[in-house]
Amino acid sequence: MSLHRDEIEALARLAYLRLPEALADGSADDGIDRLAHELDRVLGWLAGLQQVDVEGVPETDGGALGSVMLRGDVPGPVLARDVVLAGVPAVDDGQVVVPRFVEE
Repeated sequence: MSLHRDEIEALARLAYLRLPEALADGSADDGIDRLAHELDRVLGWLAGLQQVDVEGVPETDGGALGSVMLRGDVPGPVLARDVVLAGVPAVDDGQVVVPRFVEE
């Protein structure tokens, strides 16, 4: 399977990925070509999984967890705020600062 530039750009938009801007020396195109090659390899691997013979293998719904004993949802000791905040990279007014990762 071979992905075209417009498909790469569409996938990047859906995944909120920023592709390199087109440069006069063509280096950005080279980056997109490398990305297309890597995605082709991944898609080829996934296509190979479709060739696996699963005849006679019973389907599963993930229900195996039904036989696992889970602990009860019981409140336990709570860490002190200063202990928690001491282990985070950024704090503002006693709250954990989480960087924005989606730009719209």
